Amino acid sequence: SIGNGTTLNLGTGSYTLTLTGTGTPITTNTSGTFSKGTGSTVNYTGTTTATNVVTLAYNSLSFNPTAGTTYSLTANLTVGNALTGSMTIGANATLDATASNYNISLAGNWSNSGAFTAQNTTVTLNGTNQTISGNTTFNNLTKQVTSAYTLTITAGSTQTITGALTLNGAASQLLMLRSSSNGTSWNLVLNGSATVAYCDVRDSNLTVN
Repeated sequence: SIGNGTTLNLGTGSYTLTLTGTGTPITTNTSGTFSKGTGSTVNYTGTTTATNVVTLAYNSLSFNPTAGTTYSLTANLTVGNALTGSMTIGANATLDATASNYNISLAGNWSNSGAFTAQNTTVTLNGTNQTISGNTTFNNLTKQVTSAYTLTITAGSTQTITGALTLNGAASQLLMLRSSSNGTSWNLVLNGSATVAYCDVRDSNLTVN
C-alpha cells in the first residue's frame, strides 16, 4: 500500500517494479501518490490466483506469471492513465478487459505471447512508430496519425479484428504498415468493419469474413 502522504517514484532510469502478489497487489491510500517516472515498467508476476490490474498512470506494463494467470483491468487505461510506454502480455498471462469493457491506449509497442480477452473494447495506438508482436484478437483497433509514421507487425503473426479497424494517415503524411521482415507477410483477419485512409500497406495477407 502507498500510504497517505507517501510517494512511490520510479525515477528517471529504466527501473522495473515487480509485483509478485495476487488479488490486488498494490493499493494507493487517499493522499498516496504513484509516479511512473521515466522509462519504467511495472511487471505483474503473481501466479495462478486471479489478479486485478490496479488503475495507475503506468509507463510500460507487463504480465509474466510462471503459470496460467488472468489479470483483469479495473478501469480504462486511457487519457491520464494511458500507457506512455509498451504493453507486454507474457506466455502464461491472460489480460482481460472484463465485462465492463475497459479501453487501453498506449504510445509504445504491443507484444502478446499469451492471451488478450478484448470483450467490446478499443485498443488505441497513439504513439509515433509502433510495433505489434504476437497474435492478438482485438475488438476495435485504432491508430491515427497526422505525420508519417510506421506501424510494424511481426512477420507471420495474425491480428484478428472482431469489431472496427481504424487506420488513418493524412494527405502526404501516410501511415505505413510494414512487416518486421521485408517480403514476409503478416496476416489480418477482418471479422468486422474497417476504415482505412492515407495508408501504405505492404506484405499483408487479408482475410475478410
